Amino acid sequence: MSMRVTVVGAGNLGVASAVRMAAKGVQVTLYTGSPERWPSVLLAEDCRGSVFSGELGSITADPQRAADADLILLCVPGNVISVKLLELRPSMVQGVPIASIFSGDGFFFVAEKVFGPDWPVMGFQRVPMICRIKEPFRTVSILGYKSELSLAGRCVE
Repeated sequence: MSMRVTVVGAGNLGVASAVRMAAKGVQVTLYTGSPERWPSVLLAEDCRGSVFSGELGSITADPQRAADADLILLCVPGNVISVKLLELRPSMVQGVPIASIFSGDGFFFVAEKVFGPDWPVMGFQRVPMICRIKEPFRTVSILGYKSELSLAGRCVE
């Protein structure tokens, strides 16, 4: 059984993350406000000359469908994190880890307020790659990868 990840947000990093994971066999759900605009197969071209193709498992604006995952990956700006977590919370299974690609804007405090202190959360110190949409609703360009990444988190036993 493959891992199921919901990517929240269909901007540069959300699309790049979704494509890279789907290309490796992860079952990806893209949670976005305009699912009807997205095809099920997306592309990512990177600065090393690689092209990745990823077929998404689903594309939805329904929080119930989005919450059915083994991991929630937030790829939205800091000022939207609280809104998205509150949308997903009623449908989430207890203890499903939440990760944020932007964790510097108080993500850990917001997640604790919405989910409580015992929920597993993690966040990147810096975004893992620099991306730009190349063709809207189809292709993203990965312009560079960060040479070092730090991940902070709170794990619950």
